[in-house]
Amino acid sequence: HQFALARDIADRAAQLNPYSAAARGILADAYVQLRDYDNAVRVLDEMVRLKPNLSSYSRISYMRELKGDTEGAIQAMQMAIAAGAPDAENTAWCIVQLGNLYLGSLRPAQAEAPSRAALLRFPNYVHGYAGLARVSAARKDYDSSTEFYRKAIDIVPMPEFLIELSAVYQSTGHTVEAKSQLELLARIK
Repeated sequence: HQFALARDIADRAAQLNPYSAAARGILADAYVQLRDYDNAVRVLDEMVRLKPNLSSYSRISYMRELKGDTEGAIQAMQMAIAAGAPDAENTAWCIVQLGNLYLGSLRPAQAEAPSRAALLRFPNYVHGYAGLARVSAARKDYDSSTEFYRKAIDIVPMPEFLIELSAVYQSTGHTVEAKSQLELLARIK
């Protein structure tokens, strides 16, 4: 988490190679982490002009989301997906993020399809299962939500999945199960 150092190194790399979209991606990421959004937007504009691809569009989507432009974030994420390779993991990740954007904008009906699509491309994709778990929780289908989180956690017990499953258990009054997820989280860290 040495974002100022990352910014300085990426800035130097971008100066040494003015045609490097990758250096601008790292530079934009550092600016975002430093909450210097104006410079992040400036650098992302340079990046997308150099290389309009999944990496640049997905970063633009995140920047738009941070600025409260959900519709713009959805549009940019759709562009990222279209620019990505159909069978690449990073494309599947973007598809799930699109579903998360729909869910965050209170459109659970639209949020389910992207996670299912990601699972079609990548069977047993943990982020796809987590996306379906979030959609199920939003619909108050806690049994399905628990099932999808369990599938994801059985593959990779990511902290965010454990926390979210704990919240589902808490919502349904299963406090012992909720606590056990947080205990597992403590052991993992």
